[in-house]
Amino acid sequence: MYEKFVFPYENELSKFYGGIRWWHSCGNKTPIVSIIKKMEQPIGFIDFRLCTDDLRTAIGNLDGKIPFHVRPSAEDILTRSEKRIRNQLEAILCICKKQNWALRLDDFEPDNPTEADVEVEKRYLSVAKRVGEENLEYTNG
Repeated sequence: MYEKFVFPYENELSKFYGGIRWWHSCGNKTPIVSIIKKMEQPIGFIDFRLCTDDLRTAIGNLDGKIPFHVRPSAEDILTRSEKRIRNQLEAILCICKKQNWALRLDDFEPDNPTEADVEVEKRYLSVAKRVGEENLEYTNG
C-alpha cells in the first residue's frame, strides 16, 4: 500500500523540496525500507525504533544508502538494568558497525520531567558512553 498510495506523492514532495531531512513513521518501517531508498532526492536520515523495527533487516535493506538513527524505547531507558542496557547497546553497535548512524534518545519524553527522570536519562547515557568507548575504534586527526 505504501508503494502504491504514498510513495509517489512523497517522492514528488521530496523532489519539490529538494529532499527529506528526517523520514519518520511510528510504525514498522522494515518492510518498506527498500521502497523508501528509491526516493529520488536525498534523505537526511531515517528513524528506526527498537520496539517497532527489525534493525538488522532494515539496515541490511538500506545498503548504506541512507544514514539512520536508532532509538531505544522509553522502557529500554526506564526499566532496564545496567547489564541489559549494556547488552542491548553492544548488540546495536554490532549490527550498526561501519554504518552512518547515531543513537537517539527522544522516545522518553515525560510531560512533567522530574529530577528522577533526568537521573534515569543520565544513567542510560553514562552506560552508553562507557559501552561506546569500550567498543568503538577512535582515530586521531
